Amino acid sequence: MGLVLALVTSLIGFIFAAPGATYISGQNISKQENGQISIAGPLVNIVIGILFLPLALFASNGSYLETLGVYGSYINIFLALFNLLPIGPLDGAKVWRWNVGIWAAIFIPTGLAFFYLFFA
Repeated sequence: MGLVLALVTSLIGFIFAAPGATYISGQNISKQENGQISIAGPLVNIVIGILFLPLALFASNGSYLETLGVYGSYINIFLALFNLLPIGPLDGAKVWRWNVGIWAAIFIPTGLAFFYLFFA
C-alpha cells in the first residue's frame, strides 16, 4: 500500500512515501489497549513537531536552522494528521474505535496546526 500511495501522489505533483506500517496484534489485547498503543505514534510526531518550532520561530530569517525548523515541524505534524485519519489500518481508526472524544481532542488541534503551518 505504501508503494501505491507513493505512485498516486507522484501523479498529482508530490511524492508521499509510506513504505511500511506497524501492526499490533494479540489474542488478549483490548480495544482500549489497542487505542492507547495506536495513539502513541501520532503523539510522538506531534511532540517532535513542537520541538522543531523554536528553530522555525527564532532562527535567523532565511537560515538553514529556520528551514530545518519549518520542515521538521511541518513534516511531523503532517505525519501525525495522516496517521490519525480514521480509515483502514491507520492509527486513527483504532483510536476512533476506542474513544472518539480522545481522537477528536488530538485530531482537531493537529489539523489546525497543520493548516496554520501550511498556509503561514
